[in-house]
Amino acid sequence: MITMDPPKKTKFQDQIQSATAQKIYILEDIEIRKYKDGGIYGKASILCAKTYFGCVHDLIVTNEAIFPKIRADSCYLVVDYLLLQNGLLKMTEATKLMDTARPTINQSVVTQWKNPQLVKVAELTALKKGDRVSIKGTVTKVSSLLETEVSKRKIISIEEDGNVGGS
Repeated sequence: MITMDPPKKTKFQDQIQSATAQKIYILEDIEIRKYKDGGIYGKASILCAKTYFGCVHDLIVTNEAIFPKIRADSCYLVVDYLLLQNGLLKMTEATKLMDTARPTINQSVVTQWKNPQLVKVAELTALKKGDRVSIKGTVTKVSSLLETEVSKRKIISIEEDGNVGGS
């Protein structure tokens, strides 16, 4: 009898490699970001056929050749991509991206994403993580850059109607 160690867990254990063509609609131009090791990747928000263009998904692009092709309000047919269980779609070196006709898209989703509702600073804590909103106020304080092993951020304090809040 042969015994083996269990397979090592990978960072993207919940990924599904898909060769099935998927139509996507790009909501915004790609934003170029850097990994801690200096490598770059692109991020954008999309709608996709898998959810009938009714739900916003994150798009991660690691293939730099695709960066200039990702344009807001464009539609593509994507083949050989990774689809994570959390809905994230990842394009790699193997991904093929082809222009395609614009499908029927739920315009209320696009409108809500492009013109998010205006909420008061005090109401931000009641929202779900990932909700897209607009706030109006005066910036009263910006912290210095806070760094962890996985992120960099600043804390911004905003004053609204005499009340101070953070976002």
